[in-house]
Amino acid sequence: MKKALVVLFIMSSIWILSGCNQLLKLAGSMGVQKPVAKVLDARLEGLSFTRADMTFDIRIVNPNPVSLKLAGLDYALEIAGDSLFNGVQNKQLTLSANDSSVLSIPVSITYADMFRAVKTLLKNETTAYTFKAGLLFDVPVLGNVRVPVQYSGTLPVLSLPKVSLKALQLNRLSWSGADLAATVSLQSTGGYPVQVGQMGYTLEIAGKALASGRVERPQQLAGDADRKVVIPLKLDFLQMGRALYDMIMGDEPVAYRIRGAFEVKANWPGLKPGKVRFDQSDTISLLK
Repeated sequence: MKKALVVLFIMSSIWILSGCNQLLKLAGSMGVQKPVAKVLDARLEGLSFTRADMTFDIRIVNPNPVSLKLAGLDYALEIAGDSLFNGVQNKQLTLSANDSSVLSIPVSITYADMFRAVKTLLKNETTAYTFKAGLLFDVPVLGNVRVPVQYSGTLPVLSLPKVSLKALQLNRLSWSGADLAATVSLQSTGGYPVQVGQMGYTLEIAGKALASGRVERPQQLAGDADRKVVIPLKLDFLQMGRALYDMIMGDEPVAYRIRGAFEVKANWPGLKPGKVRFDQSDTISLLK
């Protein structure tokens, strides 16, 4: 029984291969060829700190004396060798005999999806991507023929810095008020080097707004850099009440909230500067 199945499989394979060869010979005798496709360019339509919008232009050449129809296509995108997404489109296109055309495929990539797909991405400043597609044509005699294309390029790994309150120091205390120093951290989260520009902030301690202002000096952030900005605070107990005085005199961690926005940019072609809002709440111990 097993020998019969093996013989049947071999005979079927020979018949299929013979049929394919006959089809190719028939197509060749009729002057029918597979269409040719190549990715001409990958245009960066838009780049921000949250996403990249790209368009892949594919040139298709029909070398046949008859028109061809594009029946559909499949596509996939890889980041650093890992699959990010894939899909299919029922795109329709008719190519005239001995003619060519350019097919444009738009692709949008979010950095959130990239970081989920590749856990180690933030260790690098840039990442390689590979776009793959298969164009399905209805070719006379040959039937449905898939023509593969591929394009590789590089994108910056863009990640926004984090803002947090690192320290709250008591420098002077009197019966009427106190001088504090708040140390705010601008910390790089990895990826491509960025520059933080003007930063506006409001700092609240124990539910009371103690300071609002702007940091004008640009800060360069790369790798695991952590830049510190010291904000001086002058407190008037007569204006701010007994609760604030008790908080400073006590030993318990104090609740704070720091919020605001900063400008961010990076030196990459086509990248638009951004404005990032931040809002962080936590507790911190007062250093005395």
